[in-house]
Amino acid sequence: MRHVVFSAITLLCVSSMTCWSESKLLSQLGLPQGTRALLVHADDVGMSWSADVASIEAMEKGSVTCGSVMVPCPWFPSTLKACAENPSLDIGLHLTLTSEWELYRWGPVAPISQVPKLLDQQGYLWRSEQQVYQSVGGDIEQVSIEVQAQIDKALCLGMKPTHLDSHMGTLYYREEYFKLACNLALANDLPFMTFAYHADGEWKPEDILPYYTREVADKLDKAGFPLIDKLIMDEKSGKPIEEGFEQLLENS
Repeated sequence: MRHVVFSAITLLCVSSMTCWSESKLLSQLGLPQGTRALLVHADDVGMSWSADVASIEAMEKGSVTCGSVMVPCPWFPSTLKACAENPSLDIGLHLTLTSEWELYRWGPVAPISQVPKLLDQQGYLWRSEQQVYQSVGGDIEQVSIEVQAQIDKALCLGMKPTHLDSHMGTLYYREEYFKLACNLALANDLPFMTFAYHADGEWKPEDILPYYTREVADKLDKAGFPLIDKLIMDEKSGKPIEEGFEQLLENS
């Protein structure tokens, strides 16, 4: 039976195009310098039955390299079961601070009394990252509490996540949120998805993340974070599928 993947697909490109003479990440992956590596990443695993089953199936069949699960969502236990049955699955945590769908909603993992600013009037997580920023204001400690609660829940239930990233980019678009995520990643000994700096490249993190300078990338590199060369979102890959493959080959 074929399942349709409703979760987002992100393409992570790793090569020797970094600003260093050699790519540390290629060495860590056991690949020779000059290799162009494409990691196909499934976001939103565990968000729904279809997203969970399709993503796991795609990883087991090799069409998807890795993925990340949304701990607050109802199908998270299904992802846990899949990880227990197949420890080779490369699944991290898609740290979740938003609940964007009109009728299908979810709330925080942390006790509501500890994270009231993360909740909308209906008691669910806010629909957009901007609403999160406006509600939280300077009380970013509530974000830290919820992120750590999601990590703790996964670990306590026996999952061994391989990495961390952020649903809808909420932990990337504000510098203080990004610093928080990186510090929690270090504290939990888990890599957080970060990016290499390319001053003249076609895709530059600082185009959408003004704080993401060469100095930031250097600090992350020294701290041991794996730096991805390029990120390609599925909506930019083209349709129909033949056009998509052509564009992916060009972009990667």
